Amino acid sequence: MNVPSLCAVFSILLLVACSSDDNEPSNRQSAGVDTSPNEVQTGSRAFGGFPVPEPLPVDEGIWLAGDLHVHTNYSTDASNRPMAEVISIAKNNGLNFLAVSDHDNHVDGDLAGNTWSDPGYKSDDELLVLYGAEWTTGKGHANTFSATPYDHQAMYAVRDGLSSEVERVVKSLGLHFSANHPASGDAWGYGYDVVRSIEVWQSSVWFLNMNAQTIWDDQIRTGRRMTGRGGSDSHHGYIRSFPTRIDPNNFQPFVNAIGTPTTWVRARNRDAESVVEALNAGRVTISATPQSPRLVLTASSGADGVFDVGMGDNLVLKEDRPVRFKIALENIEIQSSFYRIEVIRDGSALTTLNILPGQTSVIFTDQPGANTMTYYRVTMQGVSTPLLDSPGSFIPSLPMVSISNPVYVNYKD
Repeated sequence: MNVPSLCAVFSILLLVACSSDDNEPSNRQSAGVDTSPNEVQTGSRAFGGFPVPEPLPVDEGIWLAGDLHVHTNYSTDASNRPMAEVISIAKNNGLNFLAVSDHDNHVDGDLAGNTWSDPGYKSDDELLVLYGAEWTTGKGHANTFSATPYDHQAMYAVRDGLSSEVERVVKSLGLHFSANHPASGDAWGYGYDVVRSIEVWQSSVWFLNMNAQTIWDDQIRTGRRMTGRGGSDSHHGYIRSFPTRIDPNNFQPFVNAIGTPTTWVRARNRDAESVVEALNAGRVTISATPQSPRLVLTASSGADGVFDVGMGDNLVLKEDRPVRFKIALENIEIQSSFYRIEVIRDGSALTTLNILPGQTSVIFTDQPGANTMTYYRVTMQGVSTPLLDSPGSFIPSLPMVSISNPVYVNYKD
């Protein structure tokens, strides 16, 4: 079977596996959360009403690799996936952090008594485990990310509610709220003002995410500094013991494993708080697998050639002059591949560049204009590096290898 045919088969199976039939109407409870209109919190418009994140110099921090959308056997639509096995796979695949995002409606919102109370659900020196869930409603799905436990029953109480109700609870709990697969199965039906990020690369099958890219660009053009992140939405289990039920997810260990794709964050420290902070700030890039090259986009704020503005940062440009940008390939030991780089400015292709074997960076120049709101992001196409235990993992992602988050110019907080 040729590659397009394989991708088509994987896409159908993933839509069956990841599109949930779990959107039954809810019996919404109060949960003690005041949703009166006069308590809307105010903050930075660019960051969806939340405070502006603290900056981090581009030469500081540590890159951490993670998967922000994974299910265990607490999600009834997942295969034979005990928590300990999920944690083991994530470590084996080279991840540094993980968000276990079980469907909240499968446990009536009681994450604290199910997923979070599992003995294996804990951080250690190898893997940081975030608190969260997949908020599963009839108007779309979203993941919640938190460094510490929170009252998820408050979120569950407003499922299928108004966007204003949801926004109020999200802000009261201090969550990072992220829209899942916004343009595919269970498409996002709420306003994007309630979320801080969008799942722009869901599952290993790249071409299912084209419309999500468009939504992301649309939001950024309105002035939002919206983070784009990935998530495998993996429901599978490595079948190591029997009995196990046979279902459409059983193929996933071979092509849609944990970490396909991988979300990289440039964290201030190696802790869960720093992972969430980096997501808030947009210090994020995505690669097809943990072993694939990651794109790092920076810009020079002055004429000295120092690239001191990173992804998620905003360059204030008051004069009409050229700006230099650097695209670097990291997470590689020997660069022996050919890659095609596309530079996207304000949602449209600006230019295409080639990365040749032995080359690990390329520089381009553009003139955004004085006091003009503009953004730049880049994508890289080629052949990604497969996971050792999932040799087919590079096929569905073809041709995408990596996606950067934007560098902003003249955005207003």
